[in-house]
Amino acid sequence: MGKPRIYVVLVMMQFSLASSLAFCWWTEGHAIVVRAAAQALPPEMPAFFRQSSDALAWYAAEPDLWKNPGTPVLRDREWPEHFIDWELLENRTLPPLPWEFVALCERIGRRPRDVGLLPYALAEWTERLALSFAEHRAAPQNPYICQKCLVYGGILAHYAGDLAQPLHLTIHYDGYTTAGAPSPRSGIHEKMDALLQAAGLEPLELSREIRPLVFGDLLTSTVAEIHRNRRAIPTVYELENNLPPVRRGEGVAPDWKPGVRVHAFAYERAHAAAFLTASYWLTAWERSKTLASHLPRHAGGSAAPLPVSASPRETPVVRVLSVLGVAVFPLAVVALMRRGIRG
Repeated sequence: MGKPRIYVVLVMMQFSLASSLAFCWWTEGHAIVVRAAAQALPPEMPAFFRQSSDALAWYAAEPDLWKNPGTPVLRDREWPEHFIDWELLENRTLPPLPWEFVALCERIGRRPRDVGLLPYALAEWTERLALSFAEHRAAPQNPYICQKCLVYGGILAHYAGDLAQPLHLTIHYDGYTTAGAPSPRSGIHEKMDALLQAAGLEPLELSREIRPLVFGDLLTSTVAEIHRNRRAIPTVYELENNLPPVRRGEGVAPDWKPGVRVHAFAYERAHAAAFLTASYWLTAWERSKTLASHLPRHAGGSAAPLPVSASPRETPVVRVLSVLGVAVFPLAVVALMRRGIRG
């Protein structure tokens, strides 16, 4: 599949997701961030991963596909993975494990799906990618492991990008409100989601200033980044009238151009998202060093090498679908478990 066809598909996906109120950076916005992050990775990261920005950008759209109204169990499980309404925790410390977070929400009278699970989505997918990188260290020529790393890396990138969208970190996600009150649905969220794509940002330019870090404790680092990115919430509302106007089903008005301040803000948010994406990837790679000795005996195995420049158009469709099945099945199982516990 050539790049023009890929672009057309991405645009179609963007409008499909927007029509189902799946709040997120628009698809091409996520792709810009992912490509910048991949170009900013240090040379110690695997070459196949650094040179597969197209594949990573493609897989970054997966979490929004999982919010399709036609897949209600998956949608119910996936929806809260994209945000954390921080004010609802009332300054309480985030527990280290997801089920402890569920218990905390019960104690304070909040539903976990209302508060959001973004920090745990980031931790879980970082750990999944770390395990896959550990497999790659054990069997670097195995093409199925390489492909799995790209799928997991793209999915992780989506959540890292959401962490840099300030309106994913607050109860004021679509207009100012109070805790427990419904959102006024002012439309500012969709304007903000469209910003990175509409601002005409270049991944290469973004990548030059990114210096990814290896995070220590995942949850502690994520909470620190939540607070850092929440500082941008007032700026979003200050710029509300200058953000790209969005026409439902049509995208951004074609004559819209960002002013100097809006363009600078778009660049700053895209830079923050690319920094987070590259940092979570690098953290997964570093963590994989200590996981190799704990892999199942069958991990790795023998298979034909995967070309360094592997991308979706160079890899059989069946291989991609088999990997996606591995990624999606655990989510559906957890969804059923949580529904059962909640009664």
